[in-house]
Amino acid sequence: MKDTIIIALLTLTSCLAYTQTYQGIVRDSQNKAIAYANVIVQNATDDSLITGVITDEEGKFNISVKTDLPFVLLISFIGYENWKKQITIHEDTDLGIISLVESNNQLDEVVIRAEKKLIERKVDRLIFNVENSIAASGGDALDALKVAPRIRVQNDEISMIGKSGMRVLVNNKLIQLAGDDLSNFLKTIRTDDIKSIEVITNPPAKYAAEGNSGLININLKKAKLNSWNTSLRSSYQQATYPTGNVGVGFTYQKNKWSLFSDVNYSNGSIAPLRRNKISYPEQFWNERSNRRDYKDLIAYKLGTNYQISDKTSIGVQYIGNYGKPDIVENNRATLTNNLTQELDSLISTRARTNREKKYNSINTNFTYTIDSIGKILSVDIDFFKYQNNDNRNVSSNNFLGDGSLITDSFFSAQNIGKQDITNYSANLDMEHPLKNISLNYGGRLSFSETDNKVVFNDLSSGVSVFDPSQSDEFNYTENTQALYFSAHKNFGDKIEAKIGVRMENTEIKGQSIVSNQTNNNSYTEFFPTAYLSYVPSDMHTFSLNYGRRIDRPTFSWLNPFRWYSSNFSFSEGNPNLTPSFTHNIELDYTYNDNWINSLYFSSLEDGFEYVTIVDETTNTQRLFAQNFIKTNIIGLYEMISFEPFKGVSTSLVMNVYYSDSRSSIPVTNQSLTGWNLESYIGSDFVLYKDKKILFNVSYILASDGVDNLDRNTALSQLDASLKFFLLDKNLQITLSGNDILKSNQPEYKGFSNNLRTSFKNYYDTRNFRVSLVYNIGKKIDVEEREIKNEEEKDRIN
Repeated sequence: MKDTIIIALLTLTSCLAYTQTYQGIVRDSQNKAIAYANVIVQNATDDSLITGVITDEEGKFNISVKTDLPFVLLISFIGYENWKKQITIHEDTDLGIISLVESNNQLDEVVIRAEKKLIERKVDRLIFNVENSIAASGGDALDALKVAPRIRVQNDEISMIGKSGMRVLVNNKLIQLAGDDLSNFLKTIRTDDIKSIEVITNPPAKYAAEGNSGLININLKKAKLNSWNTSLRSSYQQATYPTGNVGVGFTYQKNKWSLFSDVNYSNGSIAPLRRNKISYPEQFWNERSNRRDYKDLIAYKLGTNYQISDKTSIGVQYIGNYGKPDIVENNRATLTNNLTQELDSLISTRARTNREKKYNSINTNFTYTIDSIGKILSVDIDFFKYQNNDNRNVSSNNFLGDGSLITDSFFSAQNIGKQDITNYSANLDMEHPLKNISLNYGGRLSFSETDNKVVFNDLSSGVSVFDPSQSDEFNYTENTQALYFSAHKNFGDKIEAKIGVRMENTEIKGQSIVSNQTNNNSYTEFFPTAYLSYVPSDMHTFSLNYGRRIDRPTFSWLNPFRWYSSNFSFSEGNPNLTPSFTHNIELDYTYNDNWINSLYFSSLEDGFEYVTIVDETTNTQRLFAQNFIKTNIIGLYEMISFEPFKGVSTSLVMNVYYSDSRSSIPVTNQSLTGWNLESYIGSDFVLYKDKKILFNVSYILASDGVDNLDRNTALSQLDASLKFFLLDKNLQITLSGNDILKSNQPEYKGFSNNLRTSFKNYYDTRNFRVSLVYNIGKKIDVEEREIKNEEEKDRIN
């Protein structure tokens, strides 16, 4: 390989010549962008260097040439044959898509050396260059996310600071997994195979407007063709009860075919604890519910892609799972006299819920590159079906303060709930680059149908008695049509802008079979997005963005199934819930790659939550979903990363925000305002050479604050992990402890019908875990398709 050439010396005579601009997009044989390829301009007569640049993350380049002599444009990248073209016509030229052919030989190439920043600010996203991070190196994708900006990882659960939801993509393809399934999948991706992580806090018009959520896109490094890989994984977690997990993943690529598959099985249980208190005028209600939530789940995935030609590809992907997440509860509620402080009565309740969940989805996709300019057409057709069957038996006895049974107080009932959800969708995307601007437009059709059946049987007399007043069959259909358009343009080297709009029309029909009632509703909404960035120098980046989002209720919130905790307490969904809308504005400043400052504002309209409606006469507590919240939040997010010592990297995060919430219903607080402070410190230590042993410790602290119309107490969490890499880093062993101090137990306090209420939930987060991941074979880059009906799937949970 030739010596590295640094592009800094240009001839004096070239400064007197005319300047022409040449642009293009560099891709591989599978039409995937090649980032950081060398683009060299050489003299046609003696091969001397004139100038050079490298391609960006999307494979694009724009190079200015100051010469009136013939020259050669050379594009090279390791593992590919050089591409050459002699230029004799000197005028601004768009070269379109340039395809590089893979080579098995070592390239003798000219290299443009360019230092990539640790954190880069693009017009609509933050880019975290994992390969430049000491803290992230040597681990897995979950380790990389722990040190990525705006991302929080607690107990292997991923969230985006300042957002109510989040989705993960790999190579721009959505991963339709959540919870433990998602974290287990991310543990199979080594950080050595990750090029960068994109953090998108305000998704562009191309993405569905559903949810006040952000996106995380994990870009993998280019891999070799004609190879295979198998990943074996297992873990053991000990909380109150043990949970085990085993899985295997396989990928294979040969010529134009690629195949990927994965199977994962989890079995175990955890012990959540729920505490609920209500201050009645004459009595104090104190309820404690001990649960055991079982997990018995098998998840599977299978997909294939075929490259028909250099311009055309087609793929099919199937994902499914089957689980029995049963729940066993022991509930004890006491009523104490406020004057005498003596026990008036006691309610003892036992319940068991047998649950069965089935999920199946299929995606078919087609991609066609129309011309060499870069026009790309993508079509996706999706189907999924979700079935949830609940069979809940509850029994309750009431006792006096002296322990004697209250006559005729025995209550026993059976709830049977069946929910079937079916969705079909079709999505079309078009990338349309022009000479001075890039366009992106498309549309989407979605058809969802939900069938809810609720049966209530009273067992108190010892005989099952059907209660038609608490039984129903509710059918819900929702059809959505969407169109979107966006435009992206650079104004010189320092200013970049992007604007877009998404239109969604939704038609809803709800029908109750028992009451013979039908409700129809339709609405059309527009969701604009706008982005502007300014880069005055390599040390400073300023950006501003705005977006409007919609948050539709999950299908479970629309389910009228009544969940009895006792004869005095139950919860139920609301089929008449409507969507909420959010406006988001962010002003960001990044300094020297490692200090991020973000001032943000969000405004929520017609927000929905479960409301506890308390009847002080009967002591009945009804938890019911309603639209009633309007919230404005203004906040400041700060993150700084640094290396205080060799082999040690540290990240400090602070998020402070002010919340102002209003209610439109009389049973809650009418308004509540207050400040919140969240802080994080995490450090990674390299304990052995070549990063074969790594130690991580992190601490999260959140102050007393407000959550919509409730006040919450402070929480904290201390986590630590020790990671070993053996067998040429193909075997990864991790020992971790989460919530070591058992201090993540916030309490929420509010009002219902002027009665003071509070609840405190602990989700059994203190645990110890040992996990193993063993990789066999060579890593390959197998395309996983972005599922276009994912917003409907997200509403299952």
